[in-house]
Order: sequence, then C-alpha cells, then structure tokens
Amino acid sequence: MRDREVSPARETVQVEQLGLSVLVQRLDGDALERVKAPDTPAGRDLVRPFVDAFRAAGMRIGVYHSLIDWHHPEFPVDGIHPMRDDAGFIEREKQRDIAVYRDYLHGQVRELLTGYGRIDVMWFDFSYTDRWWGGKGKEDWGSEELMAMVRELQPGIIVNDRLEVGGDLVTPEQYQPARAPERDGEPVLWEACQTLNGSWGYDRDNLDWKSPEMLVQMLVDTVSKGGNLLLNVGPTARDSNSPRAFGPTFSSRLPSFATLSTSMRTSRSVGFQSRLSRS
Repeated sequence: MRDREVSPARETVQVEQLGLSVLVQRLDGDALERVKAPDTPAGRDLVRPFVDAFRAAGMRIGVYHSLIDWHHPEFPVDGIHPMRDDAGFIEREKQRDIAVYRDYLHGQVRELLTGYGRIDVMWFDFSYTDRWWGGKGKEDWGSEELMAMVRELQPGIIVNDRLEVGGDLVTPEQYQPARAPERDGEPVLWEACQTLNGSWGYDRDNLDWKSPEMLVQMLVDTVSKGGNLLLNVGPTARDSNSPRAFGPTFSSRLPSFATLSTSMRTSRSVGFQSRLSRS
C-alpha cells in the first residue's frame, strides 16, 4: 500500500455512517501488524492507525486472523494451496514443517493481543479437516494451546468457532439460518457472515451486489433471531472501497440502514451486544 492511499479516517467515516459498533479488521495473507518475524512487507505497522482511529470513534475492536498463510515458507502445500497442481513445486517443498508454521502463527496472535490494548473479538478463519484430500485443523494450528493463550491475554474476548475447539460465537456463512442456532437445545451466541456481493476479497468482475433492501432484510432477520450481522467489504489493493459498494445507489440508503442498525442495537439487548457490554 502507498502511504497516501491508506486512510483510517476515511474508513472510520464510512463505518460510522453504517451505524456499526464493532470493526473486525481482516488481515489477509501478509502480516500487517508489527510482527517481528518476519517484519511486515510495508516495513511498518499498518494495524495501529486503524485501531486508533476506530477506537477514537468509540467503536469496539475485533481482529480477523487467517489461520492459513500461503506466503509462509513452512506452510505445507495442501488441496487449497495455490501451488497444489505444480508437481515440481510440491516435490521441492515436501520438507515443509507445520510445527515451525504453528509457532509463527501463535507468535502473530500473541503480538496482536498484547500490542493494541483491549481486543473485543478474535475471528479465526478457518479449519478444513473435512476435505476428502485432507486438510488442516486443530492439530495443525495447536488450537487448544492457541485458545488458552487468547483467553489468558484477553480474558473478556469473544472468539469464534473455527479453531475446531468450540468458541463463543457460531458463524453461519453466506446464508441466513432458518432458526436461531442452538447447542444441546439451548440458544448460542451467533452471527451471520455475509458479503455485499458474494466475494470476501475485492473482485472487479463480480457485479452481483446485494440491494439495500436485501441488506436491511438480512439485518432484521438476524437481529430477530438474537444474532449479530457481520457484513464484509473487500477493499481494493489500494485501500479504497469499491464505488459500487458505497456508491450512489447504496449511499442513498445509508441513513435508513444506519438508523435501523443503531435502533436495533440500542433498543434490544441481543446476545452479541450484551456479551460485549459485560466483557
């Protein structure tokens, strides 16, 4: 990213307009925080300005952290790795050691949870041991130890359910459940994980944008079932949100969406907000 194109202040204004209460900043691929090994590609901490800006605006802070890192030289090639079809690459890299990567993963998480003050949400993504060709999961990540470390460093934090060792938050993705999720017949804390157009990252050619009406319907449906709505925006490589995401059609409905979101948050103590208030 170029310095002049990184704008935490601009992002803060756009999120405030939406009436959101928690920022979950997605760290995708390269480490953006001030991790010491390796140093960030940018040579500086790119997370700190966002944390400070959103916290100054009165928002809670959540961190998305990918358990998968294809850039790391010790992350073993598997069925979702970009080089999975390159037999020569696989042969050359067959000695990769997941234990080395696991130590790196834990070090990153520790730094995120000790370098930025209070963190309210830790959003790990994802485990995939159910794939027919084999995948990665709790044994690879050291999930038991990782979860224990997270709880120790941030006792009041909310952690999602993608480490394969349970968690505080059930996370159905890209669909609205017919009824509120339960565990052993009891309601659980949950959030619907949705995108503006079906893509988690920026996709220039994806024009399948959800209408403002659909977004409002998803919000109402989620809150009526006691859940939280996670709404993803995939910024471009230059740290700007697509004009189609926050363009005239959507922006014209921002006031009503923000008012509805705020009124729901303040008039109804749903599970997610109630848990944040107690932590």
